[in-house]
Amino acid sequence: MQAYRVEKWLGREATILFVAFGIASGYFLLGISRGLGALAFLFYIIRGLATPILKNQINEITPSSIRATVLSIRNLIIRLAFAILGPFLGFQADRAGLSGALVMGAVFFLVTGGVSAFYLIRTSRKVSWNSMVL
Repeated sequence: MQAYRVEKWLGREATILFVAFGIASGYFLLGISRGLGALAFLFYIIRGLATPILKNQINEITPSSIRATVLSIRNLIIRLAFAILGPFLGFQADRAGLSGALVMGAVFFLVTGGVSAFYLIRTSRKVSWNSMVL
């Protein structure tokens, strides 16, 4: 419910980067820490901010004629990523323990989140620039 305030306070681009690196950091900190309760709470706060902020970004930069398709593809990609990543992280947890699996997840989300954030910021800048020109 407060996601828009965070975005207003940090700014659009900083919020996107905060979400991308915050999720990866949450996995990493859960992997190396023993205080799982507080970290899990913080981790879910970041994830709770991500959904409304990123969906709003998509709504702003996507034409209405394809918006539903883009949001559906976003959901499909998220579900596929977890369906593919889950068995690998489970295997890693069996081999090296839960901490190793969470750190491996952090690396995956750092890379994919960084690439996604870069693309979203670049696209957002193009849309902003085109609307100022028109």
